[in-house]
Amino acid sequence: SSLTVILEINITTSVIVSTIFAASYTMVGGLYSVSYTDVLQLVCIVIGLVISVPFAYYHPAVRHDSLETVDWVGTLAPEDVGIWLDTLLLLIFGGIPWQSYFQRVLSIRSTRIAQMLSVVAMVGCMAMAVPAAFTGIIARGTDWEKVDGFNTNITTNEGEIVLPLVLRFLTPSWVSFFGLGAISAAVMSSADASILGSSAMFTRNVYKLAFRPNASERESIWVLRTALVTVSTLAACVALFIGSIYYLSYLCSDLVYVILFPQLLLVVYWPNGVNKYGSLTAYAVGLVIRLLGGELGLGIPVVIKFPFYDESANIQRFPFKTFSMLCALVSHLLASTIARIIFEQNWLSADRWDVLDAFPHLKMGFNSTNEKYRETPIDGIVGRQDSAVLPIVSMDENSRVFKDGLVNPVLIDGRKDSKF
Repeated sequence: SSLTVILEINITTSVIVSTIFAASYTMVGGLYSVSYTDVLQLVCIVIGLVISVPFAYYHPAVRHDSLETVDWVGTLAPEDVGIWLDTLLLLIFGGIPWQSYFQRVLSIRSTRIAQMLSVVAMVGCMAMAVPAAFTGIIARGTDWEKVDGFNTNITTNEGEIVLPLVLRFLTPSWVSFFGLGAISAAVMSSADASILGSSAMFTRNVYKLAFRPNASERESIWVLRTALVTVSTLAACVALFIGSIYYLSYLCSDLVYVILFPQLLLVVYWPNGVNKYGSLTAYAVGLVIRLLGGELGLGIPVVIKFPFYDESANIQRFPFKTFSMLCALVSHLLASTIARIIFEQNWLSADRWDVLDAFPHLKMGFNSTNEKYRETPIDGIVGRQDSAVLPIVSMDENSRVFKDGLVNPVLIDGRKDSKF
C-alpha cells in the first residue's frame, strides 16, 4: 500500500517489487543483512513518524475543532465481550512464539541481554504506536475534499492506506519522503525476517534433520536460498489475495496462538510430560477446530457454530480461537500420556511401533554412546550463526537442546533419570 501511494502504481506491481527486493537482499546477506537493515529501518521509522505528525496536524485542511470531539473512540457492546477477550488473548500470547523474535533473541550473547532488550523492545513498540495513532486521529478530523491533489473523502476501501495518505498529502514533500519511507521500512523489516525465519526452519528442521542429516553446509545454504524464493513467492500470492498487511499479521498471530503457543508452553514448563505424539496430535486438533470455526477473510465457511453465533453477521461471538488453543493444549497432554503408557508398559513394542522415535531408550540395541544422543552441553547461548542454521540455547546438563541442535530425548520424553 505504501508503494501504491508513493509511486501511484497498482497493488500487484507493489507486492511483486517488494517481494523481489526483500528476497534478494535476504538471500545475499542472510541474517546479517536482516540485522543491519533492521537498524536502518528502525531509524527511518522513528524519524519519519515523529517529524510527520506536527506537519500533518497544522495542515489547513485539518479541522482542529473536530479533534476536540472524541468520536473516534469505539464502544464495547456486551455481546462483543467474547470477541474482544479472544482477540486480547490472541494478540498477547500469539505474539510470543514468533520465529523472527526468537531468531534475534537466540543470536544475542547472553540471556540477561536478551531479556533486557525484549523489555526495551516492548516499551519501544508502545511508544511508536503513539504517533501512528495520532496520525489516524488527524485523518479523522481532515476535510479531504479540501486537500490539494486528493479532493475527495476517504472511503472505507481506502481506510487501510490512511497512514500513507496522510503522510503524502498533509505534509511537505521532504517530510513525506521520510514518513512514507518509515512505513515501507516497517513493512520490509517484517517481511525479510519472516521469510528468512520460515526458510531457515524448513532447511534445518525439515530438510537437514528429516531427509538429509549428512547434508553439507554448502548444500544447506542452497536449500535455504531455494526455500527463500519459494516462501517469498507464496507470501506474495497470499498478499495479493488478502490485500491488507494488518489482516495478514493478525491471521499469523491467530495460527501461532492456536497451533504453536500450546507446544511452546508445554515444552518449556512441562518438558517431562510431553512427546512427539502429543505434539502432532495437538497440531492436528488445534488446526482442525480452528478451521471448522471458519475464516471469512480466506473464504473458509463456518462449519461449527459455537454458542452465541450471530447468524445475521456470520460472526462467532464465542472465543472459539482460545477454545481451539485449549483443545490443542489438552490433546497434547492426553496424547503424550497415552503414548508413554503404551510404550513404557510394553503394550506395544517400541522397536516396531515407535515410528516417531519418541522413546529411543526403550528400543533394543540402544547405545548410550550413540552419536545421535551424545550429551555435550554448552554453557550460555551461541552468539553467532550462519545464514542457514539458527543458534541454539543450551544452559546446563539438564538442557533440552544440545550444541548440535538435537533435542535431548531424556527431557522431552520424561525420562530424566535415564542414562545415555
